[in-house]
Amino acid sequence: MTETKSKVYGLYLPLTFPEGLSAGSGSLYNLLKIARDGTNKPVLRGTALAGAIRHAYCKRFGKEQTNEIFGFATEKKRVPQASRLKVPDTPLDLNQQDVNVRTHHMRCRHTGTVQDGCLFSVEACPPNTHADMVLWLEDDLLNPSTDSEIKSSLLLQWIVALFSEQFGGLSLGGNAARGVGRAVLRDKARWLECDLSDIDKHGEYLDARKKITQRQFDVCREWPVCEPVENADSETLTVQFTLTIPRGQDILIADGRGLDHTMEPQRVTGSDGKRYWRLPGSSLRGMFRNWVLRLAARDGRKIADSQENYKLFSAKDEYNGDSLAWIFMKNLKNNKSKLREIVREEHPVEDLFGTAFQKGKLHIADAYAEISKEWNEENPYCETEQVRMHVKVDPITGGASNTALFDNTVLTSAGNPQFPVVMQVSNPTEEQARWLAVTLKALHMGILRIGSSKSAGIVTIQKQESGKLLNASGKNSEIFTTIFEEE
Repeated sequence: MTETKSKVYGLYLPLTFPEGLSAGSGSLYNLLKIARDGTNKPVLRGTALAGAIRHAYCKRFGKEQTNEIFGFATEKKRVPQASRLKVPDTPLDLNQQDVNVRTHHMRCRHTGTVQDGCLFSVEACPPNTHADMVLWLEDDLLNPSTDSEIKSSLLLQWIVALFSEQFGGLSLGGNAARGVGRAVLRDKARWLECDLSDIDKHGEYLDARKKITQRQFDVCREWPVCEPVENADSETLTVQFTLTIPRGQDILIADGRGLDHTMEPQRVTGSDGKRYWRLPGSSLRGMFRNWVLRLAARDGRKIADSQENYKLFSAKDEYNGDSLAWIFMKNLKNNKSKLREIVREEHPVEDLFGTAFQKGKLHIADAYAEISKEWNEENPYCETEQVRMHVKVDPITGGASNTALFDNTVLTSAGNPQFPVVMQVSNPTEEQARWLAVTLKALHMGILRIGSSKSAGIVTIQKQESGKLLNASGKNSEIFTTIFEEE
């Protein structure tokens, strides 16, 4: 009789969320709440992490190979199979800081205008939130072999690569479009291999599980280092650059939560206790989308979510959310596989930025600049923050509205605030990468502006010590290198 070996692998991932995390757990009126455990502490559900890893693995290796590891439900005559990867819930370490609240509004993609009654808030953990995660991978008990052991170790190395800094990290929490949720390793990942047929190894495994359950991670730091596998995610484009404010310019992306309804820069406290100015990734993403739409139209590409299509549809058809989201292919809305194929081939803008039917490929993380030391809550104005006076103009007469003098606070170039930005694109086409590179070049040249209407400011890309304006790696990264070549 052939002896079967049962092995269990443990993978320790010390993670940090540089821009924070919003692991959602439903809504309360217009406030999107984060998930909490029984002690009311923020938590990342194991199902959310397992789902994100599975989705990334499926995109890279296909559905059949994914089912072998992550299992599947009942399909026709096949018996359901449980996942070999076990992911427990993970408490989030905020370092005694409070959860912050972000304010957003929803725009109609067809008209570009803000919808009535669509102002909402999102709870989020502060920047640099930490999490100590331990995943458990069971060996293939149905087909135990040396080959399955090799696949298990490679899977662990591939998971480590997903969270490594060189690949930009993995987005978790379902709010990637709003610039939060990027998880990266803050220290070396470590792994443990336990042969349960050996009594000593079995005891080591049980001891490790007990300590980890009690959140004692010293045992994990004694495990061997798990290095990431090379070229783990070659289909993802990662672009890193730093935005600054040129001399004489100012910007304002207001939070809208001032005590006197005054527009002021977004400020947030990180888990390290420091205060930061925030440049929202969602604002940059919206600016990118508007400009890419123009580039695509100029190239003669089909624009699905156009105002013309919106008017044609709303004039004669039923008015509901599902139909409005897919007015350009209404007759195919029940054939999801066909929809994905059509979007990928015929609607590159919607494929890049997403629709109500499927999420987009682009993720732009929030950018943070440390607030000057002279700033404080009692005296919020410092060298970098300055007050600007404005008057409301009557849209009918073109003159100043009576009793409509107001002010806002802007960020200036004084103090040289620097906002490092990470942009990731999953499997971009050459056309999509070129649109993004051209848009980023336009932003750098001052053609595009960001911020509110009273302070739509100019930003530029800070040159690095190496003399480069940005670092690009992954699929079609050479397009960015070519467009940003120094003359």
